Amino acid sequence: MKQRAHDAITTLVQSKDFKQCISKIEPKELQDDLAAEVSLILLETDPEKIVRLADAHQLKFYAARVVMNLAFSTTSPFYRKYRRPVMEFKENYLHGTGDNLLDDTNAQAVKHLQSLQVAITDDAVHELAMRQEREDFEERVLEVIEELYWYDCEMVKLYMKLGNYRQIEAETGIPHVSCFKTVKKAFAQIKQRLDQ
Repeated sequence: MKQRAHDAITTLVQSKDFKQCISKIEPKELQDDLAAEVSLILLETDPEKIVRLADAHQLKFYAARVVMNLAFSTTSPFYRKYRRPVMEFKENYLHGTGDNLLDDTNAQAVKHLQSLQVAITDDAVHELAMRQEREDFEERVLEVIEELYWYDCEMVKLYMKLGNYRQIEAETGIPHVSCFKTVKKAFAQIKQRLDQ
């Protein structure tokens, strides 16, 4: 049942009609957020209800109603969080004229948006650097594991795959205490080689 509901939602979200419905919502900057929010709501809906609506060919209409409620109902979380601030900013910006096009409120909003953009960019660069550093470290650890004695290497791989010594014992027939001692010794060797 869940799989049928998931397939129906996937088909709907990828359909031309759904994309056209989302494209009619202003401002355009929020269309991706709105599509994601609708998808999330549909995925959280009872799978039986989704299948029932899909079988009755009413899922599109249900999704369109969800879109309308999210985008235009002043009580919807999406409207309060995303749409209202963007619409207020645009309205204030468009109604300004001449020298006061960017009055204090708008100037503060623009500065805030610029600082957010810088912060997001800095965070993204930092995250990318951290991810690359982590990937390099993981690659180095795997190289060191491969350099171990074959038995130790295989035991560490099993531990990484299964997560505990009892599982290794169940799969290999080797007592879990022996597995523990081997993996502990191998980890000490790995740490020593990484510290060099």
